[in-house]
Amino acid sequence: MDISGDILNFAPENYGMSFLPGDTIEARLRLCDKPDLCFANCAEYAWHFCLVPPFECDRRPNPFTPNGDGTNDFVQFAFSRMGYEAGTIYVYDLHGVEIWRIDIMPGGSSKQSARWFGRDNDDNLLPQGLYIYLIESGGEIVCEGTVTIAR
Repeated sequence: MDISGDILNFAPENYGMSFLPGDTIEARLRLCDKPDLCFANCAEYAWHFCLVPPFECDRRPNPFTPNGDGTNDFVQFAFSRMGYEAGTIYVYDLHGVEIWRIDIMPGGSSKQSARWFGRDNDDNLLPQGLYIYLIESGGEIVCEGTVTIAR
């Protein structure tokens, strides 16, 4: 540790530590004075940091086969900061008509929420073919591409 003025610097590598994407780090600090005539006055502070894993825009498998056989029945979407920031996945047909949309909330269930089972917003199975997807997060489009339903 290094104290420079009123700044305390800690370099984990100097203590044989390393952190990886996806790790949660808790830092605690306890400060006490050293009085001459009374008990010490102490304060404790704690901070939590999450090292965001580097998700890339992706959808797998492509094509997928939502036929209920338990293999490739859904397409899994991923986007940068998924799990840490909210996002919305839109799927359109080739005429630009929105056929499916889901809001992805931050947290542990975001991955399970970011799955499309080849159905429209009314839960009807869609025909095989090419579909367009967009993923919006933080007010901007962060991913776009196509996904194919095969039967």
